[in-house]
Amino acid sequence: MKHKKLKQTLVGIAAALLFLLPAGGIAVNHMSYQPEAAAQQALKGNSRVVVKGGGTIAFEPEKRIGETGVIFYPGAFVDPEAYAPLALEIAEQGYPVYIVRMPMNLAVLSPERGSEIMALHPEIESWIVGGHSLGSAMAPELAEAQTKVKGIFFLAAYPGDDGIRDTEVQVVSLWGSDDGVADLDKVKAAEAVYPGAAVMTEIEGGNHAGFGDYGAQKGDNPADISNTEQMHQAAAGILGLLEKIR
Repeated sequence: MKHKKLKQTLVGIAAALLFLLPAGGIAVNHMSYQPEAAAQQALKGNSRVVVKGGGTIAFEPEKRIGETGVIFYPGAFVDPEAYAPLALEIAEQGYPVYIVRMPMNLAVLSPERGSEIMALHPEIESWIVGGHSLGSAMAPELAEAQTKVKGIFFLAAYPGDDGIRDTEVQVVSLWGSDDGVADLDKVKAAEAVYPGAAVMTEIEGGNHAGFGDYGAQKGDNPADISNTEQMHQAAAGILGLLEKIR
């Protein structure tokens, strides 16, 4: 069992490197992209959403709609707070959102952390899980292990295998047309392994980093739309998935 776990960890690290190197490369060190002004503001919450920090950044709506929650895995080497504007917009519509902190900001090192969040919130009957880039690429593992996961969203990403093909989860995939980091051919081709009729959406003028608020990412292309607009369109896609399963 220990050897199997070690093998899975090593495979995960290798997958992270393969995912990042073609993108022009983020050095494998402790560097991470930091949240900028919009993210810092969103972390304060508002009259409709309370934000709580800690091992998980929780966006708790004052009034919940149904019993469905969202688990968000950050992209590799991106500080989780950078996704606060996107999480806040979703939570404002009544859905709790939990952004997971990962060791070294790498979801591949602890893809099971979503299960820990689910265990802490037994009152939530169904979940959608996803994230950005390499973060959402790890989400299928949780969907395959937890029957409460009813949906997956991919932001500029694709699964590493076809394991979710035999599940009943609903899938939403979004990417920016000007993404210079993700392999968009693979992002689009992944539709073939998704169960059912996945919703595949290209955000015109969007890039890779526009799903968060952390500045320019190495290897990325300039966007033709603002981060605010790209995150708004991403939130709309995720909310559409939530509406289907709640």
